[in-house]
Amino acid sequence: MKKNTIQFEEIHPFTFSITHVPHEIPRVINDSHIHDQCEIYVNVSGEVSFMVEGQLYPVRRGDAIITRPFEYHHCVYRKIAPHEHYWILFSCKGNKKLLEPFFKRPLGTGNRIVPARPETLLALCERLTKKRSPFENYYDFFRLLQLLRTGEPSGESVLPRDLQGVLDEINEHFTGPLQIDALARDHFMSVNTLERQFKTHLGVTPSEYIRQKRLAHAALLLRRQQSVSRAAAESGFGDTSQFIAIFKKQFGKTPLQYKKEAPEA
Repeated sequence: MKKNTIQFEEIHPFTFSITHVPHEIPRVINDSHIHDQCEIYVNVSGEVSFMVEGQLYPVRRGDAIITRPFEYHHCVYRKIAPHEHYWILFSCKGNKKLLEPFFKRPLGTGNRIVPARPETLLALCERLTKKRSPFENYYDFFRLLQLLRTGEPSGESVLPRDLQGVLDEINEHFTGPLQIDALARDHFMSVNTLERQFKTHLGVTPSEYIRQKRLAHAALLLRRQQSVSRAAAESGFGDTSQFIAIFKKQFGKTPLQYKKEAPEA
């Protein structure tokens, strides 16, 4: 007789939300995301790619993009056309050991997951949008996580080499002084060419990308209970007053309010 004893680790209570965005032309073309939750994006249709940190991932029907808290990301529209997808947000607090695809990888890598059964993933997303018992919802949610865990991470980047070089430099040095003209010069291109490559491939300007990276880092420092002035300085913002205004516009609250309300990281 074979006996297998398994000791289950505690699962901390958490909530998740799922939004089905129907087949429609997007109202906001560059909807950059910075938040303190894990996110799962599942593509149904549409000519889009997905940018996470310094990687640009092509996505097809049934592909998933996963991001962890403060991992900068946004959808890039290759063509302004209808786009349908699911969008799942959930807290990871206390459950990181259960979420290996989200946390056991370097920042900005392995974000695209190609599931072995993409139609099953889509069917689970559809089921999760229905009003059912909590048991049924959490059962399907963990089935969805298992599909992602056993899926194939894809690290392919479709960015030109010179643009990838600029992104790598920004990602390494965004907390310090960065000048767009110096970035362009260092990578042997004009400022106009650099601006055009960012808009064409990433849907944002270099300045917008740097600002979003700094805001994500500042939000993480605030969750770690750093002071507002120190979070600003250590994220590359030279003017604290300007940082407060930019932060409030992005998050809908001041850095101090965010620090007081956010759970400690």
